[in-house]
Amino acid sequence: MNDRDTSAVDFGAAFMLGALFGAGIIMLVAPRPRRKTAKDVSKRVNKQSQRLKKDARKHFEEAGELAREAGEEWLGEAEDRFGTLSEEISAAVEDGMRSIRETVAEELHGMERRLTSKKRKRKLFR
Repeated sequence: MNDRDTSAVDFGAAFMLGALFGAGIIMLVAPRPRRKTAKDVSKRVNKQSQRLKKDARKHFEEAGELAREAGEEWLGEAEDRFGTLSEEISAAVEDGMRSIRETVAEELHGMERRLTSKKRKRKLFR
């Protein structure tokens, strides 16, 4: 929740506390019967409570939506980075394999030349 949402909730809580305090004062000085005044105050408090619940629900839903969007964005970035990293690793492995194949081929060719040379020398000395 950001500061704006927190201040809205704080305002709502302060408003409810003020409403309850005001209701108590009204009951003490009201010219109407206490039951009638209590009933009216109760209706008003319930109405305000419902409105505050609705506002709080709205703020939590908005915060949830923002969190979901941020999560999707982070996931997308991670997938992009992983894809790039995966491509780089694949390219490095391919380069390494190519280098190994070339080295093995060169070594085999060198061994064949040495063996051929030794065979020729043996034929000459026989």
